[in-house]
Amino acid sequence: MNHVEWAVIQRLGSMLNRPPGAEFDVTLSFALFSSIIAWVIQRVRVGNDEGGDTDQSIAMNKAARAMKAELSNTLIIDQPWHLQAVMRHPLVEVNANFELQHKSTKTNLGFTGMKALDFFIWLRDALAHGDARVVSPISQDDRDGGKSLIGFKIEVGEKPLPKNGLKKRRLYLYHADMKRLGVSLAAMFCRYLGGKESEFERLASTVRIPVQALAG
Repeated sequence: MNHVEWAVIQRLGSMLNRPPGAEFDVTLSFALFSSIIAWVIQRVRVGNDEGGDTDQSIAMNKAARAMKAELSNTLIIDQPWHLQAVMRHPLVEVNANFELQHKSTKTNLGFTGMKALDFFIWLRDALAHGDARVVSPISQDDRDGGKSLIGFKIEVGEKPLPKNGLKKRRLYLYHADMKRLGVSLAAMFCRYLGGKESEFERLASTVRIPVQALAG
């Protein structure tokens, strides 16, 4: 199963890194990115189990715990994640009444002191759960007067409130952010799961992925 997991994440990361030039490439990247986040963070969480039924599952859990430790020791603003609070202008967002509104804002202030592990768990929960979480599109004005999708805003009410006093955390996730974060997380996962063994990676890269592995 570890060869299958490696193959799934490696291929998702490759697709995210080189998506086809298509009309809906930002939407496709968001789908690939969300899949990587959900799979990898779930594996990291399951890896808390010290045991396992086989030598293979024990090794996978050990690798997951090592990856979790690395994520716990870096900030999300550090390399390779490099999530920054920067001014974006002009932005076009959709408000609660589904009306377009233009605004300039310094984004992602609520994440600058967050560990990478905490950030990815927060993001995984925000993407996977439907309770009080809002995902909305971010567009920018085109030269021809139209609008182009450039990313997504993810907004989650915080309980308890963060120390910075914000009632909600808002993540502005742009196309470049999705590619950088998703590709880097996929590469880290494959590095830990494969143990840097070329023979493992050779076998995993040729594995046929059964449908039930994706469904379950």
